[in-house]
Amino acid sequence: NAMVVTTVDPLERVTLRRALRGLTQQAPSTRLEVRLRRPDGGLRWGHVSASLLEGQSGVAPRIVVQVENITDRKRSEAMLSHAAAHDALTDLPNRTLLISQLEAALAHGEQVGVLFLDLDRFKVVNDGLGHAAGDQLLVQVAHRLREVMRPEDVVARQGGDEFVVLCRGADADVALAV
Repeated sequence: NAMVVTTVDPLERVTLRRALRGLTQQAPSTRLEVRLRRPDGGLRWGHVSASLLEGQSGVAPRIVVQVENITDRKRSEAMLSHAAAHDALTDLPNRTLLISQLEAALAHGEQVGVLFLDLDRFKVVNDGLGHAAGDQLLVQVAHRLREVMRPEDVVARQGGDEFVVLCRGADADVALAV
């Protein structure tokens, strides 16, 4: 198990060691997912299954460790999670993620400002130049909003031509300045 532990991402070595040391006759196996570092520094995910084998007739107890590469599955999960929380056109957080961030900020007693923005005469662009031009405009607006907001602010697309900015840690003066 020394080889497995040395390739485990340093942040997770303590967790893996604790799990392996916790194997007993009453709890002879464990399973966990860990980040693994390749020699070139690349990140992989492994599903680690470890079992304690009791020694018999003079053979010391052993731990058998099996590692399954689950990197592709973890990437797919991350992509699905991102897609569920972000607008497909602008890649901004969507309403669901925005509300989640707002609820978290309020639960921590954080003061926030919420700004609602919409594009005047957006229908003229869509009707006059087509939906592709309207989509390009929305992407450009999203990009510009991200560029001018503070790092802690959350810019989200509500849908259509509506955007919301969640100003974290902002009193009325800060929200007005944003």
